[in-house]
This record gives sequence, structure tokens and C-alpha cells, in this order.
Amino acid sequence: MAALTLYHGWRSSASRRVRLCLAEKGLAFESKVIDLAKMEHHSPEFLKLNPNGVIPLLILEDGRALYESGTICEYLDETWPDPSLRPADPYGRALMRNWIRHIDGLIGNLIIFNWVHGMAQIAQKWTDAELAERLARVPSKERREAWLRTARQPYTEEERAEARERLKTALLDRMEEALAADYPALKKVLGDDEFMRMVERYVEVYPSRSYTLNRLGDHVPEFVATLDDLPKKDFCCDLARLEYSLTCVFDAPETPPLSEDAVRAVPQEAWETARLKPIEAFRLLEFDYPASRYLGFVDEENPAPRLARKKTWVVAYRHEYRVHRLDLSQPAYELLSALASGKTVGDAIVSVMTRKWRPAVKQSNLFEWFRDWMAEGLFQAVELAR
Repeated sequence: MAALTLYHGWRSSASRRVRLCLAEKGLAFESKVIDLAKMEHHSPEFLKLNPNGVIPLLILEDGRALYESGTICEYLDETWPDPSLRPADPYGRALMRNWIRHIDGLIGNLIIFNWVHGMAQIAQKWTDAELAERLARVPSKERREAWLRTARQPYTEEERAEARERLKTALLDRMEEALAADYPALKKVLGDDEFMRMVERYVEVYPSRSYTLNRLGDHVPEFVATLDDLPKKDFCCDLARLEYSLTCVFDAPETPPLSEDAVRAVPQEAWETARLKPIEAFRLLEFDYPASRYLGFVDEENPAPRLARKKTWVVAYRHEYRVHRLDLSQPAYELLSALASGKTVGDAIVSVMTRKWRPAVKQSNLFEWFRDWMAEGLFQAVELAR
């Protein structure tokens, strides 16, 4: 005999959520189907089990009851953790709960669509006395109003259109909010209206397929590059690449930086053939515009710098749990790129020092660069030649 009993409705989206959770867990349960059109969830017998008069309702083996689909699913996942259906980290679970609250807040709009079908056809046949008797058993004021509208004042096409727009707008607003958090400078240069227009077009091409919007913006740089009608397109492409790289650096795995003791332990004569391995949270970037400088003005009241073409080079990295950007000269960028590609320290230095630069690169420059890069923890290991 099943230890769990589930009161549910086949056409109830909340019930479906719990049934899917039970199925993923492989948990057997006794099924008690509630006919919503007949208002069985507002019967005296059901209200004794759940005074709120809602489904799904899960009865545990010891007789205790749980309602609200999100709460039931979390209980099931904590009690039977294999396989886990929630994110492994606290932040991911917090995002999951935000989404649950967001979706639950839109239920009223869904009722406008769903109840026009089976339940409306039955409720409209009730006499006024039957309707009054049934409404008296509904605990929720909002649901009483919904039943009254369904039975006597059907939702108009205009109201359904408004509900549809609210659902669409609510989802787009959340997506815009997520993308604006990752691309604040891009939003500032485009303006609110143009950025929202870009979001609407973007999510049609790259819809979210995850429980979280954390990586929704992964394709923004390549998408921006396809928009020929986008204002300041070339600059926006640079800005999008920079901001996307910063999100990657933020989410990259943690790798301890090279310690001073490890550096001192390397024999002087071994440095020429040694290789430096960058940390995981590390990105080298080359731009046609001063994208990094513009980003620095986003949260300031000062006017943004003039958007003139100018080659710039940047390294983005995470140090002591914060994301940083370091502007580089072209020679420094070339040297750091050579090291990151796996060249030995000697070969990387030679590749830079044998080129003609204006101003010329001096040994003092090399010393300053390596000192700063080590201090910022850009490398995780030094590999010595065998």
C-alpha cells in the first residue's frame, strides 16, 4: 500500500507539478482525483483535510497534510533526495524559489484562459441559488470572484487579451531584468526602449531552456553582431563581448593563485623554459573601442567618454572573490597572450622584445608587468621543463 496519498486534478497545472516530481522520484502514491468543475475541493469532506480548499494536497504516512505544489515538491526532494530535482547550491535554490513565486503570482491570468473551458460550461448552468450555495463554501475571496465571473460574467476577449499581455510582459520583464544585470553598459548606451526591443528579439532566437536565467545572456554578443539596425552597432559588439566575459569570469571555477613561496622556489635558471598557467577566471580581450573605459562610467553621473574608435586591450579576472579589469598596452597584451597560449616565459618575452613598439618596451616594463600580474593572482601554476 502506498505511503503517500495525493489529492489532485488531472487538468490542474499545480497538481501536474507534483505528479511530475513523484514520477521523477519513482514514488508510489494513492491517487484521489478531485473534480474541480463539481467543486469537490470545496466540499465539507475536503475542507476538513485542507481548509484552504486547494489542490494538490499530499497526505503523509502519519496523516499530516501538505498543500501548495512548490512546498510539496521541496518536501519530496528533501525527504527523497535521489535524484535531486533542485539546484545543488544555495544561490541556485534561491533563484528557483524566486521563479516559483513569480509564476504563482501569475495564476490569476491563467484562470482567465483555463476556466473558459470545462468549468465555465458547467458553472453557467447553475441556478442563482446553486451558485450562491457553492460560493459560500469557497474560502478564498479571489476564487469566489473567479467562480462568479465564470458562471455569470464570462471574461471578454479584451480581458483575455489583457491577461495574455500581462503574462507576456511579466516574462519579458524578468528576462530584461536578467539581461540588464549582465549587460548594464549595453543597456545604457542603447537606452531603455531600444534595449527592451533587443531583448524581445533575442529571446525569440535564444529562448531560455533552463530553470534559471543566470546564463540567459550567453549568446548576446553573437546576436548583437547580427543586428544591422542596432544603433552604434560596432561599439555595442565590443561592449557586449566585454560584459559577457565578465559574467564568465564571475562564474568560472575557483583556482588558487600561484603563491609567493611557489614563485621563489623556482630556480632562476629554470624560468626561461618554464610555463605559466593562468587561473580559470581569466579572459584576454581586444577591442576596436574603449569598451572598458565606457563600462567604468556606467554607474557614475559624469558623461560617458566619446565613442571614437581606438584599439584597446584588457584582461578580465577574478581576484579575492571580486571581478576586475586591467587595461593593457598592446605589448603587455601580446606577452600575456603568449604566456596564456602555453609558450615558455623565454619564448614569450622574445616574441615581444623582437618587435618594434612605440614607445619601445624596456626590461623595466617587463619587470613591472610580471610583478603586477603575480600580485593580482593571474596565474595558478608554474610548470617547469623536464
